[in-house]
Amino acid sequence: MPDYMHRAILKAYLQTAVHNPLSDEALDIYSRPWLGQIGQPAFYRQITQMDQKYTDELQGKYRIMDCPCIPIPNVGHLVQEDRPEAIVAAVLKQLADT
Repeated sequence: MPDYMHRAILKAYLQTAVHNPLSDEALDIYSRPWLGQIGQPAFYRQITQMDQKYTDELQGKYRIMDCPCIPIPNVGHLVQEDRPEAIVAAVLKQLADT
């Protein structure tokens, strides 16, 4: 696949991981591992291996987590991009409580 086409697909894919659009700088950072002769094929191998059955196989082995969980509204998978202040606030609160 031509590099320009791969970059467009990668950009669109990465934007699905956030609630708010990623900046060009953030896109560059998150894209970097998936570029070039090694990164591009690795990206598509990862995509083709995504299957809910793998999660389903392990889900019953997870234990209940005994730690605080803070729901954060209006975020995607990359919370650090959508709401970095929420992460900092949670860490500071945890430190203050210990």
